[in-house]
Amino acid sequence: MESAPGAGSNFGFAIPVAEAQVARALPRRAVAVLAEEPLRGALEATLQGLGFPLGPPARVWLVDGDAGLQPPEEAERCVRIARVPAGERGVLRKPVTRLDLQAALDPHLSRATPRPARPEAGALRMIVLDDDPVHAAVLSRLLRRFGHVEESGTQPDLVVVVADSEESAPTARLAAAERWPDTPCVVVTRPVGLASLAAALPAR
Repeated sequence: MESAPGAGSNFGFAIPVAEAQVARALPRRAVAVLAEEPLRGALEATLQGLGFPLGPPARVWLVDGDAGLQPPEEAERCVRIARVPAGERGVLRKPVTRLDLQAALDPHLSRATPRPARPEAGALRMIVLDDDPVHAAVLSRLLRRFGHVEESGTQPDLVVVVADSEESAPTARLAAAERWPDTPCVVVTRPVGLASLAAALPAR
């Protein structure tokens, strides 16, 4: 305590408290790469070109499955990349393109639910039938590049079915015809690319 006549007094005291543990928030759109060179450098360069900041720390980790690597425990999402057959589920197939990478990451890192795109003149409302969410996201982005929109209702203009192979294509087409008997259907096989999709879609 300090005191002076006519000036008042100053009091001081101390309270013992435990140090607060403040959790560091993960960057909203950061992506970390767990891979060996040269794959790591190529993926990081592509991510930066797409506007994603690099981690760690990060919400999503890209992991090279062929190298047997595992993401850290704090990773919220993991996208595995591997050299696998075309029918493999839930994996980004090497070589990974810029379009594939963005389509796989957007569902994990989008800031808000995107508003449905306004159809352009001549655009088709399509329903995509694909039981692999990674490939479905890639296909949806490809359709948007062609100016079409994905239909979430029950009245599409066209049904796009993804089959594992040419041998399974007739079965996939039949399944779509049973659900939408009056709607045209096209079947594409994995891996789906711009050229194969353009050849399958009707001319606008």
